[in-house]
Order: sequence, then structure tokens, then C-alpha cells
Amino acid sequence: MVTVHLVTLQFSEEGPAVTGEWADDSTALRIYREWVGLYGSDERVVIRLILKEGTSQHVLRTWAEQREVETPPPPGGIPGPKS
Repeated sequence: MVTVHLVTLQFSEEGPAVTGEWADDSTALRIYREWVGLYGSDERVVIRLILKEGTSQHVLRTWAEQREVETPPPPGGIPGPKS
């Protein structure tokens, strides 16, 4: 199963997203932090760091309303879609 890291940037919660995808977690985290530094002072901005395994996704970090929320991945990996 392929694991990638996504970083998304939205200038409003329901707005379109700018998205980047990296195989390397350190690159994705660096971009996430850069985008928080560049755009995070706007209280409408939402930036997410997402771990994607196959078709399943887990949000690791979210920057919204000028604060960050971290959500560690569940032990054993991300649960897949329910059949």
C-alpha cells in the first residue's frame, strides 16, 4: 500500500484547495509549516497535513482560526473504508 503525505491550503473552510503531495513526511511537514508561516495569520485560512494510505486518509495536523490541532495516527495504521 502506498503512503503519501498531502498538504492542503484553503482560504476559507468551504473554498477551493491548493494541494501538494509528497512521499517524504519531512518535506510535507516543512511545506505545512511554511504555509502556516505565510498564510496562517488570516483567521479564515485552513491548512491540513494529511496522511494517505491507499484510499484512506487521516488528518495529522490542522491549522485553523490561528491555532493548530494535532491528531496522531491510530496504532496499526489508518483503518480502511468499511465494506
